[in-house]
This record gives sequence, structure tokens and C-alpha cells, in this order.
Amino acid sequence: MKISIILASGKLESYYIDAIQEYNKRLSSYCKIKLFQCKNVKEAEKKIPKNSYVIQISTSNTLISSEFLASKLNSFAVSGVSNIAIVFNFPCSFVDEIISISSLKMCDGLLLTIIYEQIYRAFRIINNQAYHK
Repeated sequence: MKISIILASGKLESYYIDAIQEYNKRLSSYCKIKLFQCKNVKEAEKKIPKNSYVIQISTSNTLISSEFLASKLNSFAVSGVSNIAIVFNFPCSFVDEIISISSLKMCDGLLLTIIYEQIYRAFRIINNQAYHK
């Protein structure tokens, strides 16, 4: 499975980049995940791979649980969906689904780190592995 995370935003603080790199390392045994930081909406939309299932992150939709995200990722794998694009911080003109992981307003770096953490947690759930080491 290939996951593209696309963010239209400015620079991220180094501690968020460090956390994301750690989750990239942990996720490497489950999927290929890549972050695209873009300067504007046009550039961001161009980074969405063709034939991707596009998920937009919002703070105004129904909140989902870690178990729901795990079930969703697992159903993608079973049904043959191999490319997923997760977009946030810009209005994407073509999305397949809008989800919310928190109703709290937070900075992009923190939200991005939480998204990575929840994807990692989802794969641990799918594989019946303990989350904490």
C-alpha cells in the first residue's frame, strides 16, 4: 500500500519533522508513506497520485476512532485499493471521503504528527500487534 500525505503549508518545526521521520521508520514494514509539503493548493493537487482514494482531513466532520481507521485501511487492502492520498490544510476539489480525527484546532505540525501516529496505530491493530513496546 502506498500512502501520500499532502500538506499545503509553510515550514514545519524540527521536532515535528523528527517525530514524522520516526513514524516513517516504523511504518516502513507496513506501507510506503511519503509526505509532500506544498506551497499552494495548485501544487498540492498536482501531488495527488492518479487512481488514489483521496481522504481529506477536517475538523468539522464526524470523529473516527483508531479502530475505524484500521478497519478502513484493511478494507482498502482487501479490495485492491493500493494508493491512498491524505490531504489537509487546503480545500481539495475531488475527494472520496472526509474524515476528522479531532475537533480541536491545532497547528499543522501537530496534526500531521497525529495523522502519522494514527496510521501507525491502525497498522498495529490490523496486524494484532501491541501498540506500546
